[in-house]
Amino acid sequence: MSEVLSQVLDLPGGAVAWREAGQGPALLLLHGIGGHSGAWSHQLVSLAQRYRVLAWDAPGYGGSEALDEPEPKVADYVNRLESWLDAIDVREWLGVGHSLGAIFLAALAARREPPHRAVLLHPMAGLGGMDAAARESLRAARIAELTALGPRVFAERRADAVLGRGTPSARVERAITVMAEAPVAGYLAAWEALCGADIFPLLDRLGSPTLVISGEEDAGSPPALGQRMAEALLRGESVVMPGVGHYAPIEAPEALDPILLAWLGGPAEPNLRKN
Repeated sequence: MSEVLSQVLDLPGGAVAWREAGQGPALLLLHGIGGHSGAWSHQLVSLAQRYRVLAWDAPGYGGSEALDEPEPKVADYVNRLESWLDAIDVREWLGVGHSLGAIFLAALAARREPPHRAVLLHPMAGLGGMDAAARESLRAARIAELTALGPRVFAERRADAVLGRGTPSARVERAITVMAEAPVAGYLAAWEALCGADIFPLLDRLGSPTLVISGEEDAGSPPALGQRMAEALLRGESVVMPGVGHYAPIEAPEALDPILLAWLGGPAEPNLRKN
């Protein structure tokens, strides 16, 4: 079994922390808004048999320094992500982005050498394509809810909303713990970025073979949305995980990890990204 190392690197724009395991091709794991690198604890072990697995903490999460921007955009997160990858000399890569992390992955792929293969796991579309009034209503409601409830109760409420109904109690508690560990300031900054984001204009720039994974019981990123994204991709496929909500890495790792290994281990076909 590969050892999982916790690392921190000081960069001009702010420190980045990450967990790393294994050797081989670089595989980026980008967590969602209600997570951190520890959300991938099972995948850091199972995927390290084939890959150098790099699970970052997004700015404001874990040991990574927050962004300076008062209203950050996806581009601000990807700037930090690119700086980190350059610093650790990652040029060729594969990637799995969960939830908001799927938007980060798509934005990263549009900027630099795209991944050999990619996975968008429970991808969020972002609120940027919504009517402005509806978007602001959702934005304000989430801020008010987190501020009023605090991280633990907020996480418990979110778990009820996002996890599959049959999730074992120990995994429910693990998901709640991970979500509650997301710092309030870091979560709210990421929420600002999600509110301004729209993944769809990025998808036709992601010319790599890309698998969209949806949970059957995921109301926030339902299978129909995943299918739309797969159809918008140049080389997209989709799969639905039965009985799973929005957090397959914790809810159902024994089902998720073989899907990831099978997809990521496929051929690295020529990229078809549009310019």
